[in-house]
Amino acid sequence: MTLWFVMALMTAAAILAVLWPLSRRAPLASGSDVEVYRDQLDEVERDRVAGRISEAEAEAARVEVSRRLLAAADAPSAAPRTSAAWRRRTVALAALLLLPLGAASLYLALGSPRLPGQPQALRSRPASGAKTEGRRRPN
Repeated sequence: MTLWFVMALMTAAAILAVLWPLSRRAPLASGSDVEVYRDQLDEVERDRVAGRISEAEAEAARVEVSRRLLAAADAPSAAPRTSAAWRRRTVALAALLLLPLGAASLYLALGSPRLPGQPQALRSRPASGAKTEGRRRPN
């Protein structure tokens, strides 16, 4: 009975480990895309002033980062969250159902659920007909 209790706890822990990251509401990143691109524009200006890049390279980098900044500012932010929430729910449901069912089917296929238990003393002693002392090693 203790074995089944331990197995149930391990299954619950595995399910929790899969569902924990899926339960987060907010994305892990703290800054938005707009802030990142603005920081990149500032960095391009610092590199130009420090002489690390030429004026032409700085202008090309500013144009590219500005394009990304405009695209990020115009992008709708509600649609990806809805899609991501739907995917999270699907993965959570699959984990809740498939993880215990997969573990049980694997145990039934590879394990020995009908084998009776034996005390440790019976399992650890050598077979009665085998000689253990004075055995000769084959050459």
